[in-house]
Amino acid sequence: MEQTFFSEPIQNKGIRNTTLVWFSLSLVLFLVPAAFGFLMRSIQGNLLQDSHHLFYHFLTSHGLLMVGIWFTSAMALLTFSLSKYVKPRVGMYIVSLSLIVVGALMSLWAVFIGDMATGWYFLYPLPMRIGTATGRIVFLSSIGVLGVGWLLWSIDLLLAIAKKYTLPETLGWHYIFGESGREVPPIIMIAVVSLIAIIVCILIAVILLLLYLLEIASSVVNDALLMKNLVFVFGHTVANMNLYLVIAVFYEYFPKFGGGEFKNGRMLAIVWNSVLGIVLFAYFHHLYMDFIQPTVVQYIGQFASYGAGVAAATFTIFSVLAFVSTHKMNWNFSSLLLFISVAMWTIGGVAALIDATIPVNFKMHNTLWVPAHFHTYYFTGAATMILSFMWTIACEVSGAGEQPWMKKFLLPLLLAGASGFLLMFYFGGLHSIPRRYEVYPVELSEGTAYAKAAAYSILLFFAGYIVFMGMVLKRFLRGMKT
Repeated sequence: MEQTFFSEPIQNKGIRNTTLVWFSLSLVLFLVPAAFGFLMRSIQGNLLQDSHHLFYHFLTSHGLLMVGIWFTSAMALLTFSLSKYVKPRVGMYIVSLSLIVVGALMSLWAVFIGDMATGWYFLYPLPMRIGTATGRIVFLSSIGVLGVGWLLWSIDLLLAIAKKYTLPETLGWHYIFGESGREVPPIIMIAVVSLIAIIVCILIAVILLLLYLLEIASSVVNDALLMKNLVFVFGHTVANMNLYLVIAVFYEYFPKFGGGEFKNGRMLAIVWNSVLGIVLFAYFHHLYMDFIQPTVVQYIGQFASYGAGVAAATFTIFSVLAFVSTHKMNWNFSSLLLFISVAMWTIGGVAALIDATIPVNFKMHNTLWVPAHFHTYYFTGAATMILSFMWTIACEVSGAGEQPWMKKFLLPLLLAGASGFLLMFYFGGLHSIPRRYEVYPVELSEGTAYAKAAAYSILLFFAGYIVFMGMVLKRFLRGMKT
């Protein structure tokens, strides 16, 4: 297999080995929230009759752990890739990962022992009404610990970049204004845009948690609409930035499968500077039905939702299509999975824009259409991109290539399972099947059938994933030994 990541060997073995350890751990940890997802759809499909009381516990941990695992993996992948250009600190890398693991374990305790089945979005006033008193404190503290880990990590990466590039350089302003300046790789610019947005939304999460703790400790009653805004500007932005972190790495390495590279320039700089300017306002489409919100805010949400997605996605999609049509691609398992991931990102993005359109949103936002679009661009978009890069790295650090049967049999198996799972969400949304229902009444029997089919599809995906995970872990182990 041709090397695509190590045109220059990464000298910092601490960064290399820490990344391999986290990737190995994350591949195994993924099975926990994935199992929760399978159990949820099984409960909705009446395949599990005695577990209904755990549905919202599964829902809460599934969302928190999935976002936590893949966001952390995206940060690890970015750290690994940026070490070609800058020098992140290994110590801070390890501290951040440790905090994140502790936060994840705390959230599991809070949900299943402290009975905090609030949903991953923990909308106010649910954390004040659900669970034990200790569960509430541990649950909110777990979010805080996760946030501290991500915040320290993001700041460290920005400081590492700042030692080599100025802020105007990293944002490509010399490209925009036609000034002379040194070449800045796209991965640097997209990483800086993403990390700045992450830091802002985590600081907002600090305000949210302080307001929750203030109410727990006193007689203060918070404003529900303010709390909802704070929850979504934090949660929605973190989920979006997860994909953008991976896209930064995608710009760096996907062209190498065709023997080329993506260059920075005026249009790319304009696109990603515009993303930085509007991405924090895209979450407003989750609040269209909160009629008390000022009308102007709803219109801002409409245009920001379109702008944040269309700018980055459209430019990336056309760049990829132009590149593959003009270069001789090495279509192996990794490159095919990356290309398919961009296609799934596109499909999920279009579905998201449909839902973000105000007249449509009123009818579809509380249906399964929302988990349909989210799982499409997050699960088969961001997560599968990370899996593709994991496989590429695993082959390179171990010196072992891939077998031809992987793209002929394993890739179709993974896609068939994932596609069947996603289609059931889309069918449910089109038939107005509501989301977050534990059990569907007889009037919504279609939802039960869709959930059952989704559960079987998940098992199909699991079969391929277990094979993939075993092959990657074997190569990571060999790579760490050498």
